[in-house]
Amino acid sequence: MPPHFFEPKQKVNQEVYLEVLSNVVKPWIDTVASGRKYTFQQDSAPAHKAKTVQAWLKET
Repeated sequence: MPPHFFEPKQKVNQEVYLEVLSNVVKPWIDTVASGRKYTFQQDSAPAHKAKTVQAWLKET
């Protein structure tokens, strides 16, 4: 995945994380996976566990 940089001291909350998922990660995975199934893995950071993020991941 191409690197993505955040501003110094920027907090990555669920809104910021969801924006990166939808604008950076998902387009990259779609290109690389080319329609094949894949597993997306994340740790238990608060932004990763947020209900809005989990719902988006289920829909996507």
